Amino acid sequence: MIFFLSYNTEFIAENHDKAGIQNITKNEIIIESDKQMSETSNSIFYAEGNVLLTNLKKDFVANSNKAIFYKSDGKIILVGNVEVKLDSDKIIRAGEVVYYLNENKFEAISNQSQRVNTTLSIDELEISR
Repeated sequence: MIFFLSYNTEFIAENHDKAGIQNITKNEIIIESDKQMSETSNSIFYAEGNVLLTNLKKDFVANSNKAIFYKSDGKIILVGNVEVKLDSDKIIRAGEVVYYLNENKFEAISNQSQRVNTTLSIDELEISR
């Protein structure tokens, strides 16, 4: 299943197939998973099983066991074996990661079974300047 999320300050969610995505004008996220569910009464979206979150504008990809999108709060919570790849040289691994949509900010939270682990690639030329 694929869930397509497009937003500015107001969030819009639609179902799309990958072939229909061509021009990226807003900050757009694709959520793929084994199972997806939406609660329209409280604007919460759930994805479970092999969750893949791809931000087409900000160049990050995240994997987790589960994702919960809170429309009113403007955040997505990734839960269970979370791995976020930023650019090509930064990786965050944690039990839980919160992505704040409006701020394009990640908050990694550890749990008893998995501590936060961040991998950064440091360019020696940039340090010497």
